[in-house]
Amino acid sequence: MEYLSPESEYLISLLKSAVRGERAPAAPEDIDWKKLVDLSKKQQVYSVICPVLNVKALPPKQAQELQLYNQNELLRIIAMKSELESIEKELENHQVKYMLLKGSVLRNYYPQSKMRQMSDIDILFDGAKREAVAGIMQKMGYSVTNNSDNSDDYFKAPFYTFEFHRKLFFEGADFCPDLGNVWEKAVVDNSRNCLYHMDLNDMYIYNICHMYKHFIKSCCGIRFLIDNYLFLKKENNKLNWKYIENRFSEIGILDFEKQTRALAFHIFDGSALTTEDAKQLYYYTSFGIYGDFRGAAVQDYSKHRDNNSKAAAGIGFIFKRIFPDKKNMERFYPYLKEKPYLIGFAYLQRLFKGIFHFKKAMDELESINDLNK
Repeated sequence: MEYLSPESEYLISLLKSAVRGERAPAAPEDIDWKKLVDLSKKQQVYSVICPVLNVKALPPKQAQELQLYNQNELLRIIAMKSELESIEKELENHQVKYMLLKGSVLRNYYPQSKMRQMSDIDILFDGAKREAVAGIMQKMGYSVTNNSDNSDDYFKAPFYTFEFHRKLFFEGADFCPDLGNVWEKAVVDNSRNCLYHMDLNDMYIYNICHMYKHFIKSCCGIRFLIDNYLFLKKENNKLNWKYIENRFSEIGILDFEKQTRALAFHIFDGSALTTEDAKQLYYYTSFGIYGDFRGAAVQDYSKHRDNNSKAAAGIGFIFKRIFPDKKNMERFYPYLKEKPYLIGFAYLQRLFKGIFHFKKAMDELESINDLNK
């Protein structure tokens, strides 16, 4: 199909079979199994396809690789679950209000919870208890990897990563929607006094906003579509759609929500995909789970393409790549905040640096060319 590689097409078929509990279709004869396994890893969905994929049909090297990925992920999930339980006990002991976010909640909507991979566990907590949380994590052997205005990130070898959020979004980011006080409508857990469950309407709004944050920056993976589809298949009738659409309209992403919802249902409900579906799927299958530099280039180009010809969009994209605006230049070269008069020198620095990143530039242009097919 136009815009999609054979490996992307077959991966989508495998994912559809997995979420629907159906037998997977046979692989095309010309499938490149290495590309397929690499793609499933990049998209963090190999645990989704493993239950339906006939591993015996794969070349031995890729079969072994995929099984090893899946086994290691399962062991990691078990260990993370145990570690989370220990942390939750400490949060209860210190009377810290908290609620789980993202993957640790969404995995419960999958046919098997082990199918939903997680690189970390995100927790929203009462910011007034920040020092208590820091003490808990330090006592448990964690080190701080990041402190920001909205979260504190903790890591412990070999792979334990927990992000404690005081706010749902970073106020200094380009996209920072106001979701109101989600604590007000949250429900206390039946067995834990400090554990809260986000209201379903707020949960869906937050999940879409989180997806949009990644998408507009550098694209994002198809797992976001799976998450939304499985959530809606179970919770759709409980949602207040008038409230949800009003909130998305206020935030300015109502069209994005409608488009992604329609796309997810087209894919996983088994509808025949249109050329427009395939074009949209290009953004979700061609880059990493949270996008990458090529995805960022495609998004930048797409903004120029909206109201311009291909040629004009290409020129605008290249010009912006060579001469970013002042805000981005200050991010790349922090000294400009105090010495703005050195902007010319900074552009020369950027041009010189670009000589040594020629391959990266070619990869960006190749991704844009794929979109323009």
